[in-house]
Amino acid sequence: MDRKERIKVLQIENSRRLLCKDMQEYIEEINVDNFISPESTAKLIEKILKHMEYMDERKLSVKKPLDYSFEKLFKENMDILLKNSEQDIIFFHYLSHKIGALEIKVSSMIKNIDYILSISEMNKRTACDVFAASKDMRVGLCIWKTEYELLLYKWE
Repeated sequence: MDRKERIKVLQIENSRRLLCKDMQEYIEEINVDNFISPESTAKLIEKILKHMEYMDERKLSVKKPLDYSFEKLFKENMDILLKNSEQDIIFFHYLSHKIGALEIKVSSMIKNIDYILSISEMNKRTACDVFAASKDMRVGLCIWKTEYELLLYKWE
């Protein structure tokens, strides 16, 4: 590993530690091992986008007005994640593209859902979406904010 690559790895590790430190107030069992690599995160996002494209082609997404709360919409539909409670959930927080998505127990996510949503990309305004899915991508929930509406995608 050359010096530039090593610095990048150290920056990712440091960012993960800082985020974990912030999160430990809410999610005690969180640590740097709960993150997946940025490369794996990018591959999972590609799979999610394919699910969304498939659903769009078949008009399976649900539309909500733009003034509808994305937090409320997520909470109303997170039952789909509960069906897969034996697996951890991959949650895409606001730094996922840089340091990797977070692997979290379903029970921790439910118990701390307000905090989890507060670190989402949509809440931090770094993107216009909220993603959560099982590791195998068979179950997922996504809210995508467009210029005109919120789109809900959920699959199992």
